[in-house]
Amino acid sequence: MMGLTTFIKLALALLVTSYLARGLGVELFGELMLYLAIATLAALPINFGINTYIMKEMPRRSSRGTFITSSFSFKAISSSLYFLFIFILMYIIDFDINTLAFLLLFASILVESCTSYFLTCLRSCGQFKLDLKFSTFSSIVYLVAIYGVLIYSKSLAIVALSFFISRLICLFLVMKLSSSYLSNFGFIYNKKLILWFYRSRFFALDSIFSSVHGNMDSIILNNKLGVSAVGFYQSGLKLYLTALQVAAVFSNVFLPRASRAYGTLTFKKEVLLLQISFLILSLIVFIIFSSLSEFIVSIIYGPNFSKLILLMPYFGLLAAQRFIIASLGIVLTSAGAQAFRTKCNAINLFIIIISSFLFLPITSIQDWFELLLITNLLLFLMYYFWVLYNGFFSLRVFAFQLLLIAYIIGDLNQVG
Repeated sequence: MMGLTTFIKLALALLVTSYLARGLGVELFGELMLYLAIATLAALPINFGINTYIMKEMPRRSSRGTFITSSFSFKAISSSLYFLFIFILMYIIDFDINTLAFLLLFASILVESCTSYFLTCLRSCGQFKLDLKFSTFSSIVYLVAIYGVLIYSKSLAIVALSFFISRLICLFLVMKLSSSYLSNFGFIYNKKLILWFYRSRFFALDSIFSSVHGNMDSIILNNKLGVSAVGFYQSGLKLYLTALQVAAVFSNVFLPRASRAYGTLTFKKEVLLLQISFLILSLIVFIIFSSLSEFIVSIIYGPNFSKLILLMPYFGLLAAQRFIIASLGIVLTSAGAQAFRTKCNAINLFIIIISSFLFLPITSIQDWFELLLITNLLLFLMYYFWVLYNGFFSLRVFAFQLLLIAYIIGDLNQVG
């Protein structure tokens, strides 16, 4: 059921991206994606890794009422404070049309974060059919909003307004649905709320590092190569992120299972199963991106984005790496090593930022890909040594993974 939900969401999300890219063109699409990346980074404090923490902890809880109440209080209070920050920002910033577009995108991300929280609670309580229905409806709302707006205007502010209104409609709907199925929403104002900040701090840091890692590329490429490079890169990145959503589905399946099995004899079997599953997925994704690049680009983006065809194999290589790394990340999280995972991601992010500005000249998008592939290999090795040290790993699976990553790095010469 979760897989079907994700498939529908991905298909409709690709339609939205396709229509946006075709309707706006490379330059305006790149500008919109740049604003969206900056807005996502600005909204980092609102997420705080709460969704991952809920998916990990909910299966272990005998009493879910207190857990849902405390998580809802935490999300509601933090979201309200950040919405207040938006309104204050509106008064102190000298307004122009670009500022308005940014603030609307900023607000839409905050609203979507709240929607994602409610959906996570529903999934953790087994309401997958409801999740499927809502995800289908919300994706159609987004698509209709974008389609309707681009018929009349290509203004970034109007497009951003359609983002905000469509997401606000979906938030009200999911709140209504959640109140019917989850009866434990309420507020608390005691030390349990403070404990949420403490217990989810490493999930928050990991979420922050992941978000920075996924959005800083637009800012760096805009600084080095201009907004057109952002347009081409982001169009490919949307396909890459679509592929990674498959990994998210598998993570939502394996993380609760591995968390329940941790400390028992079945934990190693769970680890082996998820390793093999993610390895197979990484191979499939790489083959699709490298062999069907021209077909995919022509169908989704059209002739104006033909330069993206040369970049597609790079996105496939990167996605294959991230699948393998994600499988190890699940092992770390389920084994209670979120702090170590967070530190590894911090080191990885630091190396990328320092290298891109100080050591490695970024003269093309391919240079950026090479940097990401090398740093991903370092992250993989850090994860691997922890898992190997704790005896949770199969050397045969690792051999296949290492060979795949070696092939991925070596294949860059043929791709370039």
